[in-house]
Order: sequence, then structure tokens, then C-alpha cells
Amino acid sequence: MPLPKIDKLSYAELLELRARVVDTIAEKRAEEQAKVRDKVAEMAAEAGLSLDEIISKSGGKDRRHGKVAIKYRNPKDPSQTWTGRGRKPLWLSAELAAGKSLEKFAV
Repeated sequence: MPLPKIDKLSYAELLELRARVVDTIAEKRAEEQAKVRDKVAEMAAEAGLSLDEIISKSGGKDRRHGKVAIKYRNPKDPSQTWTGRGRKPLWLSAELAAGKSLEKFAV
């Protein structure tokens, strides 16, 4: 495929060409994604599975939106809770530093 003589184009023409190339690349990428998705969906259907089961790391269960049970609650302010995941809340860190045990705050 012969390329245009880009060194002969003006600045405005080069900008236009770049915009067209970027748009065309995005369109071609979307087309390729659709083709691959269709192929994978077909293969999954042949195996008796859904596309979501194949793509999801959790076997079709979306774990990102699941709630985690509360494990600890501040007795002084019951609205302050902690699931035991992530960084300890300040209220719990202060109580533990004061010598109280974590089990005291368990729900």
C-alpha cells in the first residue's frame, strides 16, 4: 500500500490526516473486538457456557459488587464500623493503642 508523500502536505493537511488515521484506527479496533467477542461467544456456547462465565475470573459471579459483612463496631458510636479489610479506622486504632483488645469490638 503506497503511502502519501506526507512531506509535501501542509501543516493543516497533516493534522487532518492524523485525525482521520486516529478515527480509522478506533473503528478498526472496535471491529476487531466485535469479531473476537463473537468467536469467543460461539466457542463458549458450543461448550455450554456463557461469555460472562468465560471472561469473569470468579466463574460468572461478579464479586466486585458484593457487600462484606461488618466485623467490628465502635460501641461509643454504632455508626462507625469496619469490615476487617483495608486500613484500620482511626477510632479502632486509638482504642487498640489504649490497650483494648480487638475482640471487644467484634460484632
